[in-house]
Amino acid sequence: MTEVLGEPGQFHRNLVKNNCPKCEKPLTFVAITDGKLHRKCKTCNLTIVDPLEAGEYPPNICEICD
Repeated sequence: MTEVLGEPGQFHRNLVKNNCPKCEKPLTFVAITDGKLHRKCKTCNLTIVDPLEAGEYPPNICEICD
């Protein structure tokens, strides 16, 4: 597993901007299943799964899913 480095709070800010917390490239929407949002980084292949309740994702998630 690779450690993610950066300023405190940067991991969260990247997820809310829909950016990969590891390489900071845009995340791609994969699916919404069982109340979870699945996103993936095409650059480093990191997969992010967030619960729809209290997850770290952009407020305009419906626009990303379309």
